[in-house]
Amino acid sequence: MFGKSSRKNIRYQLAPQMRDYDRMKEVWLPHLMYFHSPCFRSEAVNTDRDGFRLTGPLKESVFADPTQKPVSLLAGNSTAFGVGATADAQTIPAHLQRITGENWLNFAGRSFSSTQEFLLFLYFYPRLPKIRNVVIFSGFTNISLFYRAWEYCKQYGIFFSWNRFNKLLNQREDFAKTHPLLNRLIPSSYKNRLDLSAMTPRQVLKAILKGAPVERQPQSLEPFFIKVTDPKREKGVLLPVIEHDLRNWRMLADVLGFEVSYVLQPLIQWTGKQFSPEEEKLIADIDRHPAMFWRVFRDYMDEAEHQWLSGETRRLCEQFSIPYYDMSKLMSGKDLDRQWLFVDRPHLSDRGSKLAAELIAEHIL
Repeated sequence: MFGKSSRKNIRYQLAPQMRDYDRMKEVWLPHLMYFHSPCFRSEAVNTDRDGFRLTGPLKESVFADPTQKPVSLLAGNSTAFGVGATADAQTIPAHLQRITGENWLNFAGRSFSSTQEFLLFLYFYPRLPKIRNVVIFSGFTNISLFYRAWEYCKQYGIFFSWNRFNKLLNQREDFAKTHPLLNRLIPSSYKNRLDLSAMTPRQVLKAILKGAPVERQPQSLEPFFIKVTDPKREKGVLLPVIEHDLRNWRMLADVLGFEVSYVLQPLIQWTGKQFSPEEEKLIADIDRHPAMFWRVFRDYMDEAEHQWLSGETRRLCEQFSIPYYDMSKLMSGKDLDRQWLFVDRPHLSDRGSKLAAELIAEHIL
């Protein structure tokens, strides 16, 4: 994500725990697309056999609780997962566990969209005892993915690495390389009219023998996708996907009998705080040579974007009677100037995670 080793050195000097997060790999899974590597072990971050981050002492599975006491969950993306925390015990759900004295599980996935957040819960809630609370600590991934996308699926949304995934999956084999002899026998007039990359050798021979090859049909993704040309103007297409996911959360909360709340995760510039010396150095370093991931947070996520995203998300939450909170606004009500709360624009330090947990406990629980 950072590219140059000198930039990594600056980052690792100030936040050495980030080495462990950078070493983490993902595994590709059906439907969910990807999740954290199972049984990952390091000083800062550890996962169980299903890939969930631990909130307490190392154990084989977060589901292996013989007491079967009620649990509460923190769902979300990398900020909820705890990227930036120096240990599993310094994440938001771990702090909530200490504050409330109840069992909190980390149900977040790095770079997860709102749909992936819900799917993760959908797959694993049958393995849980009674669920008391689900706090969705989310909001950035959908919009940051949209600003980085070439095209966007109106019904399904997109996920992290979608551009690369789509390109590789739709990559056609070179017919001339895979079938060199047959390729030399095909008249050039047929090559111009047949989509060789989409046909088997038998289909090609049959079309030539019939003497009337079917015209090449241009592939159109228009029913599913729109081209992203002006994301600032077109970002409203994000909302139906978020609405769909919130509706699903509401339905499952009603059926299973748990409380669900939504917290728009914070961004450092949205809190209005003065940067700490560590935040100044880390963010200035990222801004000097930012990858597209970081440019989105720097160039697009201004206060106007904050007001739009917060207002629209609040409106959708109210539509489904889901309590809504803006963590940046909750933080802005505290005297946080020069405190080291962020390791980059979206990810929290230990102190930032502790503060977020305290505010959740104060305003939601």
